Amino acid sequence: MNYLGIDIGTTAVKSLVVDEDGEVLASSEVEVSLLNPGPSGHEQDPDEVWNAVKQSIKQAVSQTEPRSIKAMAFSAAMHGLLLLDENQTPLTRLITWADGRAEDHARQLREEEDAFKIYERTGCPVQALYYPARLRRLREECPELLGRASYFCSLKELILKRATGRFMIDQAMASSLGILNTHLKEWDGETLKIAGISVEQLPPLVSPLEVVEGISSEMAEETGLPQDIAVVPAAGDGGLANVGSGAASEGQIAATIGTSGAMRLISKKPIIDPEERTWCYYLAEDTWYVGGAINSGGIVFRWVRDSLYPDVVNISTEHGIEPYDILSREAASTPPGADGLIMLPYLMGERTPYWDPHARGLVFGLDTRHSRAHLARAALEGTCFAMANILKVLEPLASTIREVRASGGFLRSPLWVRILADVLGHPVSIPASQEGSAMGAALFAMLATGRIKNMSDIKDLIPPQETVRPIHENHELYKKLHKIFAELYPRIEEMYGEMEKIRKEMESKGD
Repeated sequence: MNYLGIDIGTTAVKSLVVDEDGEVLASSEVEVSLLNPGPSGHEQDPDEVWNAVKQSIKQAVSQTEPRSIKAMAFSAAMHGLLLLDENQTPLTRLITWADGRAEDHARQLREEEDAFKIYERTGCPVQALYYPARLRRLREECPELLGRASYFCSLKELILKRATGRFMIDQAMASSLGILNTHLKEWDGETLKIAGISVEQLPPLVSPLEVVEGISSEMAEETGLPQDIAVVPAAGDGGLANVGSGAASEGQIAATIGTSGAMRLISKKPIIDPEERTWCYYLAEDTWYVGGAINSGGIVFRWVRDSLYPDVVNISTEHGIEPYDILSREAASTPPGADGLIMLPYLMGERTPYWDPHARGLVFGLDTRHSRAHLARAALEGTCFAMANILKVLEPLASTIREVRASGGFLRSPLWVRILADVLGHPVSIPASQEGSAMGAALFAMLATGRIKNMSDIKDLIPPQETVRPIHENHELYKKLHKIFAELYPRIEEMYGEMEKIRKEMESKGD
């Protein structure tokens, strides 16, 4: 029997078909648009994503024997907000995790409510990406629209509804919305009151390992899947990246760099940070994961590609060469430290440890020696420095760190993996599959249908294929540069707020 994992991401939908031993038999990837309706706004068209899901599945399934696929499960980007009407039809585009327009409303909530108590119950700091702040913004700015909404959910619940006809949300995904009690795994009544919504307006909660029998005839016809396939809701992309990279046990850290980036550790109990720098989400089988995230991972490298290397993109398209391979070679032509160039990669604000949606990118140390190749390397190093910021927060919360397991698109660049190992000063283990979240979804399909007995068995299916060990000389250099990196943001933090005010003034004049 085979299993299908689908990862609904911010810039692409990825599908993997794996066999009973976790070997990848087929894969596909379909890009989707990230829309920008003004400063700090980041949205997706749910219909475009739904079509991409079906297209991605069809491409992967066509490479295998469809009847051999016993079950499929879904991973998805977390924190998204959709407003649905009484027929569960979208009234809005998806407000994605990257959307920072509710920052002022999050600040108001922190001033009015006991923010630590909310964090303590939900595992989610009172910040702009969670539902209480997002719904307050909509209530103030779009009251008529909010009044028409009958239901609230993230994108995965809409996909599951269209695929199976059943409206539901797994406890793992729900725990990333800021309104679930992470200890009880139930909707948190006090936080729902603050958010201004009721339990009846949310999808019914189910276990991440719930098994739904069958999909619609239309989806079966459009994808090639057997209609009687078992469907498992699974979890959010962060927790499933841990699972898919084999970091499903205590003492392991998962490092993921895709569009964004994150570092997460598994725990058998919820972990609450006294300084509210981390989040704590439920995964499955009385297991939680605690971690921090950065907003700008692979999207920074995409910006480098599109803005600094348009000629490479054109040449690559003509000759069928992957542009990121060329960019990695360019970056590798410059030395570690990019000849004294440091980039703060905050193109879409930043989460851990600053939680500042107004933060923006900064290039520090630029002089006439530097070329676009230096900027490419500084972008890669900057994302790794940001990941090191998260590790510094997590280390006191972990009993021990035995291993760092990597996942995400950055694994396609050996240079990027090398930089991460050198910056962190820990060996970085790489699994056979680079798509940790899609693989994690496939493993949850196995877990839910009995192929795997429990999560502790997952490590046997996902052994590291390669381990990149830090180079001492590079690590010593990066420690010095990371110190400067970490001091830059606090020194200019107030100026980000001032710049945001000026941006809004310019935007209003433009209107």
